[in-house]
Amino acid sequence: MKAGEYRKDIDSLRAVAVMMVLVFHFELFGAQGAGFLGVDIFFVISGFLITSIVKRQLDDGTFDLRQFYANRIRRLAPALFTVMALTLCMGMVWLLPRQLTDLGKEAMAAQTYLSNFYYWRTINYFGLSANSAFFLHTWSLAVEEQYYLLYPIFLIAVHRIAKRRFWLALGLVLIVSFLINIYFVDKKPEATFYLLPTRAWEFLVGALTSRIASIYVSQAEASLIFLTGLALIGASAIFLNRDLPLPGYYAAIPVLGAAFTLFAGDKCSLHILRAFNASSIRYLGKISYSLYLVHWPVVVFARSMLGTEDNLPWRVVLFLSSIGLAVVIYHLVENPIRNRKAFAASRQLASAYGLGLICSILFCAVILATGGLPQRFPGPVIDLAAYTDDKTPPLTQCEFSHQSLNSITDLCMIGSNTAPRWLIYGDSHAWAGYQAFDIWLKRTKQSAVFMFQHSCPPLRGVHLYHDQDRCFNFNEQIFNVLAKSPAISKVLLVSIWRQGKDGIATSKDIVPTQASASVLFKEAFPKTVADLKALGKDVYIWEPLPGAREDVPIFMARAAMMHLNRELEFSRDEYLSDFSFFFDVLNSLRTQVSGRLSSSRALCGSGICMASLDGKPLYFDTNHPTASSAEFWADLLVRMERGASPS
Repeated sequence: MKAGEYRKDIDSLRAVAVMMVLVFHFELFGAQGAGFLGVDIFFVISGFLITSIVKRQLDDGTFDLRQFYANRIRRLAPALFTVMALTLCMGMVWLLPRQLTDLGKEAMAAQTYLSNFYYWRTINYFGLSANSAFFLHTWSLAVEEQYYLLYPIFLIAVHRIAKRRFWLALGLVLIVSFLINIYFVDKKPEATFYLLPTRAWEFLVGALTSRIASIYVSQAEASLIFLTGLALIGASAIFLNRDLPLPGYYAAIPVLGAAFTLFAGDKCSLHILRAFNASSIRYLGKISYSLYLVHWPVVVFARSMLGTEDNLPWRVVLFLSSIGLAVVIYHLVENPIRNRKAFAASRQLASAYGLGLICSILFCAVILATGGLPQRFPGPVIDLAAYTDDKTPPLTQCEFSHQSLNSITDLCMIGSNTAPRWLIYGDSHAWAGYQAFDIWLKRTKQSAVFMFQHSCPPLRGVHLYHDQDRCFNFNEQIFNVLAKSPAISKVLLVSIWRQGKDGIATSKDIVPTQASASVLFKEAFPKTVADLKALGKDVYIWEPLPGAREDVPIFMARAAMMHLNRELEFSRDEYLSDFSFFFDVLNSLRTQVSGRLSSSRALCGSGICMASLDGKPLYFDTNHPTASSAEFWADLLVRMERGASPS
């Protein structure tokens, strides 16, 4: 790029990137594809532009690091402050205390550009949920800001120490970052996704593209390169998906696509440029930053308010509303400050930024210190919302973590102080039911050995894609113990049992589909039961819990404040249909299974599967039983063992 040159195609490419993200997040064409890879395109654009600017100024001796940082603040902070303020205000009105507390933590992480670290550490099975994290999308903003903070210093050092090897140094760092990304994408997938060292290569692809951008190619060659780049971007959005190890090798597809379009975007034939650089497309590119910031809080609030009524017409309305909000933020906040029509002096900008930072952090601190400002709601509402924390403690001593299990002494003991006859094991439903198992066993003067592993169904031969053999080893280790433990005569398998239906169960290193996962489930379930019978064990099954459409405590708390015109519970027919894949297999094993805990018989007798009992939630989310309902589940376990059907 020449000094001061404006390239229309870069704004158009921004439009492509942000539309990929929005279409994916609003699920306008279903939840398939990988539109979130639009973020990778933004990284390439940033690397291209920043390197072009900084390298030119370093060569001219005009680069000012303080001014560079001031420009970054001017570019990024105003729209972020605005979206954050709007989100916090909306949160004050709508969110219950625990949710507002989470929002306050997210806002502080986003404001300090550390949200990639925050989400890396907090989004997990029973931590913060990705679908309820209002500032989740700011992880990429944090990565960019960390890049802006460190990259100019790196460029200054390279320019002074090895000016003649400037581009070679960037290329070497690119290779190292890419290899680190490849090495850790399976071993540490969350860190690889969220952190700068494994994302730096994407920025540096853009940087090296700025180096070769001046190479002459014919108009026909440029057009071919440009269209190839768009094809790569389109293919990545359509054919890749969220279940693949990303970034990894796969991210190279949209990254190279972006590099090709940047290289050839100002050299193409006139009719291609006219189509790609249409004013409407470029306008979306201009507002892309505000649009990216505002769209995700809209998505999360909409899911919270609409629940299962979040249908396609609503999503289209919300998609258009996001564009409308972005237009307002762009014209009233982002553009005036960026173009120095407001806070023109750097000192004014620094003062305003500092004041805004202090105020936002203080406000979030008040939210955290008060536990989410609970005084906003009546006591009964707070009491119901508190059931989100009504869960079994972590029980890390009972959670499998790749250790070798050699005997029953390596497992947790639960129940009465007697020799254990039972083994109880499974996924997070085993963990959530721990207190119910303990009550049941003590009531019947029995004991058990116990172990769980989140997400892992108690089925032999099953992997979860890219779980590093965790589930497979879990089940093999359990069977290793059982083979050495003749005193254990009864085994209770506990699970949500959805891994097959949800398409996450797989054979080793095979990318799962819903069909392949279903087939594997139908093979693994009978085999597991047969293997247990071959060891002389009686097999008992914890059937899938009916659950609810939404988080039960949150729904009930909001229903206590207002009329919610939507259903919480599933009908018995819906439940049986949803889990027909499970019951088809289980019913075929009728003669081999000694007992079944059928919660649906107790909960769905009226035709509607209850999600609460005596006004208290039975689940702390959509499907995991609350700790306080342990007596209820213990009663069902007693009936299961006695062979009685719950009424």
